[in-house]
Amino acid sequence: VDREMSDRELDLLNTIQSKLQLSETTVKKLAAIVEEAQKFSISELVENIADPDKREDAVNTNVRLMAVMHAIGGAMPTPGFATVTHLMIYKDQVELIQKIGRIWGYPPDHDAPEFKKAVFGSVGATAARIALSNVVLLIPVAGSIISGSTAFSMTWAIGNLANQYFAEGCKIDDVTLQRLFADAKSEGKRTFQDLGEAIADKQKEIAPAIAALQEKFRLGKIDEQEYLSEVKAIT
Repeated sequence: VDREMSDRELDLLNTIQSKLQLSETTVKKLAAIVEEAQKFSISELVENIADPDKREDAVNTNVRLMAVMHAIGGAMPTPGFATVTHLMIYKDQVELIQKIGRIWGYPPDHDAPEFKKAVFGSVGATAARIALSNVVLLIPVAGSIISGSTAFSMTWAIGNLANQYFAEGCKIDDVTLQRLFADAKSEGKRTFQDLGEAIADKQKEIAPAIAALQEKFRLGKIDEQEYLSEVKAIT
């Protein structure tokens, strides 16, 4: 978060890289994607909404739509592609926080303390989810379901936590943030269960198209950005 690494942090990162057998090329690519996510901004296109009811509707719509999209696109059946997709989810989650902040009237300033706390107070766990989800995906059938549920509940929790954080004037302490995040994630899991059948139907519907995209990607006919754009368009 602070862009500085102590010896302990560096040792930990090296251990993770070794255990996951990540090449230097992969590490540089992941770092570039995360860096891009932190700099990317679409929130200038989102306007402040003063009316409480309209603001609540706008926030709820953005959170729900993005969570559903991530549940559908997040349950990718092939390890490796899951990493690419989950990095797309990471970028979307940063964008979601930006949008909610703008709806509440905060400027789209990545260096603002309130923005950094909103992003890293909730999204920070996403890196661990990316690694874990790829391991889970090795489990037949159940892995895909767990991944979709995780993608949904994480996005749901991040959106709702950001909304509460900005609503409270960015003055929620870290301990309370952790509790609110845990509560929101549990709510997200329950909501996913309610929508599970519809999400599963959609996943089955788009499975052939996703498989075709993966084949094009393997053959080098499309690059990562084209692949992700197509996945988002389908979901």
